[in-house]
Amino acid sequence: MKEELRRILQGALGEWLRKTGAPDEPGLIFSVDPPPSGVAGDAATNLAMLTAKKTRRPPRDVAAELLPLIATGDVLERVEIAGPGFLNLRLSSAWLLKE
Repeated sequence: MKEELRRILQGALGEWLRKTGAPDEPGLIFSVDPPPSGVAGDAATNLAMLTAKKTRRPPRDVAAELLPLIATGDVLERVEIAGPGFLNLRLSSAWLLKE
């Protein structure tokens, strides 16, 4: 599951970098982990937070720009911005059943 989510997020990041012209950060290591207790979602990532730090932009702005680029559908049902710029990921029921 983590590798599939990483692949989706890496694709969104690549698209964001192309659209914004921001410099690529090879080897950017972002987390994809279960969210803290009481937080909605199946996984959470700090991708927008780390990208914002590298590009000196507000994390919630980066998260808002990444949000529509993250492919939902087969694997993800929904993606939401949380807190200062984390992204909460909700897996689709159909994908979970298939896996």
